[in-house]
Amino acid sequence: MKGFRSVVRHFFHDRSLRAKLFICIAIFIIIPLIAAGVILNVKFTQNDLKKSSEIELQTLLQTKKNIEFMIAEVDDLSVRIIANDNVRRFLKIEGMDDPEYERLYVAILQWMNDVIGMRDYYDSVSIIRNGETVFQRGFHMDAADPEFEKLAIEMNGSWLWSYPEEVQEYVSARTFLTFYRSIMDFEQYGRSLGVIKISISGRKIASALEVASFYHNAESYLVNRERVVLATNGELISGQNLLDRDYMEKLMEGEQGYFLADVEGVPSVVLFFTVEQTGWKFIRVIPVKDVVGPNQINTMLIITVALCVLFGMLFSFVQHRYQIKP
Repeated sequence: MKGFRSVVRHFFHDRSLRAKLFICIAIFIIIPLIAAGVILNVKFTQNDLKKSSEIELQTLLQTKKNIEFMIAEVDDLSVRIIANDNVRRFLKIEGMDDPEYERLYVAILQWMNDVIGMRDYYDSVSIIRNGETVFQRGFHMDAADPEFEKLAIEMNGSWLWSYPEEVQEYVSARTFLTFYRSIMDFEQYGRSLGVIKISISGRKIASALEVASFYHNAESYLVNRERVVLATNGELISGQNLLDRDYMEKLMEGEQGYFLADVEGVPSVVLFFTVEQTGWKFIRVIPVKDVVGPNQINTMLIITVALCVLFGMLFSFVQHRYQIKP
């Protein structure tokens, strides 16, 4: 302590009165004000980030309602198909030569048109039996993927969704996300009469996942329970896996919310929600600099600190002249 005092005394010993005054003003007024300004700015920035993230999460939850409504509609249609007596009689017909085949086919198609009505979610509704399409409404699709058809039968009436599948259409291709569910025989336990296949195009999935946002650098992902990406920025894709993303562990544990994370070396806000029926996660990643702006400084804070510094300098000038020329 004595050593420190001697250093200070030696530092001030040969200084002029004016220099001593300005040094004291800098140490006890200007530097503390600048430090306080920096701390307050960090606090203000954190508050702005939190507020902006909460607003963005509420916007995101509107998307949750859209995708959950779409999935609920698909599930409801599949239940109606399973419960329809004409569908069950149709699937028990062995061949197309049966006189009831065409009559039941037309009856099912008319009934389905009435049930679906103006709802345009479904690009294709099919019924598959032994790998062959025996009924189809809407866009022509190939028969079910053998792997998913087998899984649907093994699940004894529970449903599942496929990975995005690409269908060639003339010179272009369309991507679909497909729902599968087995139609179980009520009269014989464990027997499947056929498999329902309901396909929804990437365009309609993108419309349901659309987020009204001002953050143009944001990235969005729809992932399943295995963290396989089903869609990114609204476009259906398949194959990408987010297992290597560090933030996924934290994200998969929660139902909805947001947190800060480094995403590929960029400080970002990660917002997410869970699609209840499927367990899918919708993730939105926004760089922090886009949310709060680069090096954001609160304007009022700058003005306040500047005025305090100016006041300190004027005070020191007046005090100096008063002491030199009383």
